Amino acid sequence: MQNANITELQKGIYLIQAKAPEPLTAVNNKQRKIINYGAKNNYPQEILRAINRSSYGASCVKTFASYIFGNGIKVSQDTPFSREIQYYLLTHEFMQKIIYDYAMFGGFAFQCRFNSNGNIAMRSFNGSGIVHVDFSTIRLGNYDETTFDVRTAWISQDWEQYTKKEYKPIEIELFDVIKARQAVEDIKQRGTGSYNGQLFYTKQYKPGEPFYPSPVWAAGLSWIYCDGQIGEFHENNIDNGFFPSVILYHPGIMSGEKTADGRDVVDALKEDLEQFQGAENSGKIFNLFGPSRESAPQLIPISANNNADLFNTLAEIIEKKIVSAFQMPKLLAGIETPGALGSTNEIANSIEMYVSQIQGHIKFVEQEINRVLQYVEGYDGTKVEFVTNKPISYLDPDFLAYLDESEIRTSLGYPATRPSQQDTTI
Repeated sequence: MQNANITELQKGIYLIQAKAPEPLTAVNNKQRKIINYGAKNNYPQEILRAINRSSYGASCVKTFASYIFGNGIKVSQDTPFSREIQYYLLTHEFMQKIIYDYAMFGGFAFQCRFNSNGNIAMRSFNGSGIVHVDFSTIRLGNYDETTFDVRTAWISQDWEQYTKKEYKPIEIELFDVIKARQAVEDIKQRGTGSYNGQLFYTKQYKPGEPFYPSPVWAAGLSWIYCDGQIGEFHENNIDNGFFPSVILYHPGIMSGEKTADGRDVVDALKEDLEQFQGAENSGKIFNLFGPSRESAPQLIPISANNNADLFNTLAEIIEKKIVSAFQMPKLLAGIETPGALGSTNEIANSIEMYVSQIQGHIKFVEQEINRVLQYVEGYDGTKVEFVTNKPISYLDPDFLAYLDESEIRTSLGYPATRPSQQDTTI
């Protein structure tokens, strides 16, 4: 059998090939004025394709993002500034977007718009002073070959078609408040001009990745790709009602014969069969012709029972490898364990363990948001942090019975008292 990168070498011995994206590389591309994100400058796009085709991978990314976000953000003090940043800048939608980018790619970015004072605007003439930018659309500008500093970035909605007019890359400065204030001052002195702001681009440090991040779960990328390949393999075969584990039988000798276009018949058959390799081509109808029914090639099916067992076993291995790469309890990834009932205590313990596991990621996002907040107009020292995800339904009922409202709110990460209607009005 050879399909979906699965080859039967001998009876009962199979070779599984998962052609995942190549390892992350970053090369100075002076012709394009960017640092290539991967060998073909499409590493984020390959990640998206792999995740979107893998049910396990998609589930784990979603869970990873949701547990970083928890129950949203809270502020360190109740002031006019803290209310405004929640209403205009750090909205629920904005925070979910940057966290999902971080869970998917290992970094996030947003555009900062500046006012006439050289500070990040709370509100600009065309919307919020901070605007999310899809991380997959960003390519860093060329680095200085002496200092390795990067000062600009380029944004295109489709880097695989960047030569088209509608996807032409746009250059933007990387975050540097001193430069932003100089640019704003220059415009004020000239009395004319515009400034498209700067891009705040961030990722966690990882050895060997000075410019672009690989996902936190990158060790499982090959398994995620393999999961998608097998899913597509089955889907194509179901669509066509045909399992491609077959013997091709041709009555008579084929060597020396020629096709209508002058090719050797054996070579032509090999070329035709190559079109059916890979998961995307599995299950397609393959037409065979002959001068008569008796002399036409025949496809003789092989029993699929053993293959079904193979794929079930492989699916279990893939599941374990993907969940392990995310360092996530199977229960939270939506994967059931045979014989386990998923009790309240088991769920609560899984949540507690996982939230503890990802604390470093939560603190990193908090740190980066707070780093930018200090440059927002009217900053008053407010800090932002995430509210840990602790569903009240998972608290022990006997313990819950002894808590009053303020203690329950505190245990969930909220202020002890509810804010009044007057306090929450912008």
